[in-house]
Amino acid sequence: LLDCSCCCLVIREMLDTVVEAVQCLYRGNDVSLKEEAEKYLKDVQASEESVLLVPDLFSSEMIPEVQFFAVSILQTHASSFKTNHPDQFAGMQELLLQHIVRFKEMPVYVYRHLCSVLSIVIFKSVPDSWAGAFEGILNELLPLSLSATLEFMKSFIEEGCKLIEHRTASPAIMQEISDAQPLVISVLQQALCGDDASDEETVISALQCFACWIDSSLIPIADIAELLNEIIGFTANDSIFPSAMECLIALVSHRDMEDADMLSAMVDLVLQLKAPYTHALEEQDDDKTEWICKLITELVDYNTEAIITLESGPDLMQMFVGVTAHPMQFALEETQSELTLKVWYNVLKSFVELEKDVRHKARALYLPILMDLLLTLHKKMQYPSSIDSLGSDYEEQIEKYREDAGNVVMFIACYTSSSCLQKLLSVLDENLSSTGTPWMELEATLTCIYRSVGFAGKYDEETMASIVSHMQIEPPNKFVSIACVQVVGALGTWLKHKEELIPEMLNIILRSLVTVTRRPRSASLSRDIGGNWQSQSKRKRLTEAEAGAEALRDLCEGCGVALFPYFGVIVEQYREATIRGLSTEGRVLIAEGVVLMSRNADSNDAVEMIKQALSDECEYIQQACDITNVDDANLDIVELGSHLRVLGHALRFIKFKGEEMSEGLFQLMQFVMTSCAALAESPIVDDMMSQAICDLIMNCLRASTSFIEPFVEDLAGSISRGFVTRAHASLVNIIRSLVLIFGKMESHQLSLLQAFHTVHIGVIEWFEGGHHLEVPDAIGEYFNLVCQILRVYGSEVLMQTKHTDDKPLLMSISKWTFSAVLLPEPIILRHASTAIVELLKAMSQSEESISIIYQGGVGALCLETCIQALCSEAPLIAVPEIAKSIATFRLVYPDLFMKLIPDVLTKQNLNISSSVLREFVSSCQNKTSIGELTQLFTSFASLSRS
Repeated sequence: LLDCSCCCLVIREMLDTVVEAVQCLYRGNDVSLKEEAEKYLKDVQASEESVLLVPDLFSSEMIPEVQFFAVSILQTHASSFKTNHPDQFAGMQELLLQHIVRFKEMPVYVYRHLCSVLSIVIFKSVPDSWAGAFEGILNELLPLSLSATLEFMKSFIEEGCKLIEHRTASPAIMQEISDAQPLVISVLQQALCGDDASDEETVISALQCFACWIDSSLIPIADIAELLNEIIGFTANDSIFPSAMECLIALVSHRDMEDADMLSAMVDLVLQLKAPYTHALEEQDDDKTEWICKLITELVDYNTEAIITLESGPDLMQMFVGVTAHPMQFALEETQSELTLKVWYNVLKSFVELEKDVRHKARALYLPILMDLLLTLHKKMQYPSSIDSLGSDYEEQIEKYREDAGNVVMFIACYTSSSCLQKLLSVLDENLSSTGTPWMELEATLTCIYRSVGFAGKYDEETMASIVSHMQIEPPNKFVSIACVQVVGALGTWLKHKEELIPEMLNIILRSLVTVTRRPRSASLSRDIGGNWQSQSKRKRLTEAEAGAEALRDLCEGCGVALFPYFGVIVEQYREATIRGLSTEGRVLIAEGVVLMSRNADSNDAVEMIKQALSDECEYIQQACDITNVDDANLDIVELGSHLRVLGHALRFIKFKGEEMSEGLFQLMQFVMTSCAALAESPIVDDMMSQAICDLIMNCLRASTSFIEPFVEDLAGSISRGFVTRAHASLVNIIRSLVLIFGKMESHQLSLLQAFHTVHIGVIEWFEGGHHLEVPDAIGEYFNLVCQILRVYGSEVLMQTKHTDDKPLLMSISKWTFSAVLLPEPIILRHASTAIVELLKAMSQSEESISIIYQGGVGALCLETCIQALCSEAPLIAVPEIAKSIATFRLVYPDLFMKLIPDVLTKQNLNISSSVLREFVSSCQNKTSIGELTQLFTSFASLSRS
């Protein structure tokens, strides 16, 4: 492309415009002009011709922002320039060398950017040219400026590490890095140990550079042992402290830490920071305590199993407990201790997974430390006294912390067996015997018992009996009441064999269940099975009723058939709590508990228990199914969604035994599937309700595909009609799942293809009526369904399936999929591009479909449409997906592509010279991988648009 003199002239004429655009972007005030300038500069930067602008843009007369943009151009093309323009690569090398020694003429951020680009070019040069370039540049820079030399050394290894991480570092590159190491160490010694060590800025720069080289793990620790002692010395200087800590943190993940002696030396090094940490706490120096906390956390995290076996391991673990035990209140006054929780989880997990003989020895050695950790977590989990007045962000942060800390307590109990519960019981005895115990401490004790009681191994009868007796306390507030109820629920497995205690414990739970704090009920769920929070959900404190529901679920799972005599009371109190406003999450947990309790019953009896418990929900759903006119709808749509969630969650836990459903189970599933089918077409259903229907069906599929199979035909038909009528994206997801699971079965192929055909015709009507842009999510999911249909059935079946005009269905799919890439909506466009990739692959599988690509004009239509979208029509965000579609066409139908592409490009009336277009077509023929071709078409899109 650069050989075109016409293009060169145009590019050079752009110089003033580029400078003006950069000034506008960084120094202008007009927002719309800044946006326009940013888009223009991105297009310029992406064009390979822009490299010709760099010498002028890098002139010392230019403002720093323009110089930075010049380096950005080089960075964009540094990786590919040698391959695409080998004859001009030497010019780029020379250009960089000219400017790297001009560091005094540019700001630090521009020079730093330049160092990165130069490093990339060096790595791209070896071994063909520029051998020993790094060492040569270092020798040239060092007499001029130690700081500039350190900056270049840092950039060099950073870029090298990226290549190593991406596994693209060749042996020649590794050799280049290896050859540089002696000189690097020499420069670092000069900066850290020589006369320059008195200059704080130089030391900081050297330590930051040192950290990068350590992080690469390429320099053996033995070679830099002398410098490590210097690092510890620098921690005494407040200004240099952060940079010294960066080096120490980089050391902990060094590959040499696999050596026990080296690791032991590192642990001894870190233990020297115990006194500075204590002093920093006293001085309330949060920055220092956080750095030391991070260092110890990283050291333990990277080397857990090895540290456990070290002689100094207990000392380090005791120090680790110390950093977890930050004296301030979490969230309100400190957040450092949160860093340690996930690492403690892994540490305890490693203890549990030790070999039996080693595990017992380690338990004896570390038991006192783990008990200290238990008491530390007990203290850190305590609510602040002002918890009720805190905002939702603080509430979420605290609840997440308590959840993570509880997971660690769970593993402590698992590893230390009865020792954990006995320690917590002694704390509980002390709490209850003292008149001045804050409620926060009592609540935390009960919460720790709740998290550990089910994981403490073989039950100590005396300890368990004492815990049960303490549950009779009169809670001072709702927080303690919730914790008590949770403990009772966790006792389920033990209570199964203590039937005389069940009525009293059940009564505690049911009292909490009906203590409802009314909240607006939701048709969506924040928590998944077992009450576990979904990863994206915002943590909230439980109400007493929700805690009661969670405890009842745990009790049902633990006691099982032992709760059968109390089933009527449970259902009665559940209905009372529902009337009072029990949340959807709470109701879902009880439904889950009823199913878990009934698992050991006869199948028909178990179904009857579920139907009895959820009779109100089923009745409400039936009423909704009977509504034919939205104006006659006398029901709450959110309430209906809540009922669907509850029923779906219950069905997810039905344990299906045998090959055939019992009569009772079949009737239940018939009701569920008939209801889903009716609601999918109902006029009252909205997006939220459609998602609830989708989740209910997916829960049935998770329990057993046998639940759905007898009803696939009716369900697919209703869902497809509902999707066409209501355009709810979640409905087409159901059809996609049905195709995935049942599509290969001959008995369901026809009904599923008919359902897809219904959806396809409906989508065509949206396009023809101009409504497609009103429902982009639904259109996007339709194209996902197209992909699934193509993967399951291939082109042969779709060629035999006829559309309304008696032409193959595949022809119609192709036509509308290709046309979608010209739409301005990114969601639709990206999914359509993915569908085109699948179409092109599928149509190559049969002679009949290949013929319509070649002779039927489908291939030409596809290429013309995609090129038009690529070069002008499509939003920039969708260009990579369209480029991949064209790349797929080129790989699957190479001869047809090369035949069509010249005329297709001519029709676009692009403002690009014929010589450039010829060069582009030649590149299309030479590239052979999907990645190379996608990049080529993406670059061509930038050139066309600029």
